[in-house]
Amino acid sequence: MDEGRGDHLEAVDLMIGRLAPVVRALGGALIVTADHGNADEMFEWDKKAKAVARDASGRPRPKTSHTLNPVPCYLEAPGAELRLATAAEPFGIGSIAATTLHLLGFEAPEGYLPSLLASTECAVDDDERLEYAAAPRP
Repeated sequence: MDEGRGDHLEAVDLMIGRLAPVVRALGGALIVTADHGNADEMFEWDKKAKAVARDASGRPRPKTSHTLNPVPCYLEAPGAELRLATAAEPFGIGSIAATTLHLLGFEAPEGYLPSLLASTECAVDDDERLEYAAAPRP
């Protein structure tokens, strides 16, 4: 594994490990995803040579474009009864905004891609949302 990539992935793991217990304790929701980065494919591939492409000095040529590989999305909301929606087209990163609004108890504005969640009901009622908004922050 490329050391730089490994360091970055370990940092993400560390932060999720710190955030998840707090989110659970507060009864919140945690969404973990990414855009189409290239941690899964760090270097250009030479299809003819069937090997990593190299620059003029022989070093591996970095891949600077996004890959087309699927990106996982993890949603944890302890205590919430959530069901994934079904859609005519596959969901993508564009559905995260509507899903986040759904979890916060808001409807997505017109023009947003659909939520990943099946229910159109708010995840929290207005009183709970107001109590949370008024709660002191650590």
